[in-house]
Amino acid sequence: MAESVARYVKPLKEKLQVKHAKALGVETYKPWDQSAVLPGQAPLKPFDSTGELIAKGRSILATLDPRFGELLHLMDDQGMLDLESRKSKSPGGFCAPLPISGLSFIFMNHAKTQDDMTTLFHEMGHCIHNDLNKDIPLRMYRETPMESSELASMAMELFTMDQWEQFYCSKEDSIRAKREQLKSIVDFLPVGMVIDQFQHWLYEKPTHSPQERNEKYRELIQVIDANVADWSGYEKWQESAWMRVLHIFEVPFYYVEYVIAQLGALQLYKRYKADPEEALALYKKALSLGSSKPLSEVYEAAGIRFDFSAETIKQLMVFVGEELEALERP
Repeated sequence: MAESVARYVKPLKEKLQVKHAKALGVETYKPWDQSAVLPGQAPLKPFDSTGELIAKGRSILATLDPRFGELLHLMDDQGMLDLESRKSKSPGGFCAPLPISGLSFIFMNHAKTQDDMTTLFHEMGHCIHNDLNKDIPLRMYRETPMESSELASMAMELFTMDQWEQFYCSKEDSIRAKREQLKSIVDFLPVGMVIDQFQHWLYEKPTHSPQERNEKYRELIQVIDANVADWSGYEKWQESAWMRVLHIFEVPFYYVEYVIAQLGALQLYKRYKADPEEALALYKKALSLGSSKPLSEVYEAAGIRFDFSAETIKQLMVFVGEELEALERP
């Protein structure tokens, strides 16, 4: 999969970065430019309060399926949402199923950003997953592997995109938010494979030195990830960036699951663009299986393939590229 990501995702990521550098008007595209907002633009701000986030989120989810919106309402009504940032609050975000109530609890730290909006929809994907499989008699079948858990959440981010206008008064901002969402997927896939390949190398070469470790990480970045940004003078920072990835230290070999689920979510979104009603029906059917079926059958129930071949990745990148181009058109 790493070779296919390097072959088909990396060129699209580099194309987007070259375009971004040109729009910024910089002669040299530095690492910090990758997340820079264009001149004259302000960071996206989709909501002003927690109440607004919940109300608009509920409206969008109900448009997809009345039960989705009802779930968010019930969780809010019963105090199962802890969404705001506050002093001394633990960082991060997660969703936890609550077996007695049959609902879920969402924890996050919003700062009124675009990422916070998508985080709510992401976590609601997990809540919907919990709701759809909560009646499976065998408890272990209600505990799902990351490849299907993250499929539920990543797909929900994409399914809601057509309704994001509810968060943005400006059509320009709504389109920009959608572009950023699709671009973030292209940005992530090579990074995800770099981390996966790096972890395998770490354990296959247990006698490596710290210098060899950093050199290997930088080599993988150069092979799999985009090479548009100029890291001159910051090479030490680039090659030691792996140290910020918690998974490497706490949950070895856990990272490629995100890549697998994201590619699955893109397949689902492609189906959704062609037939929203059918895609949502297949989504619910697949999630209702929990882990009672193998992953390949769960993906098949969703109308997609548990297949991450070069051809699949190539087709998905063509699709994403076309979606991005469509958002550029007036």
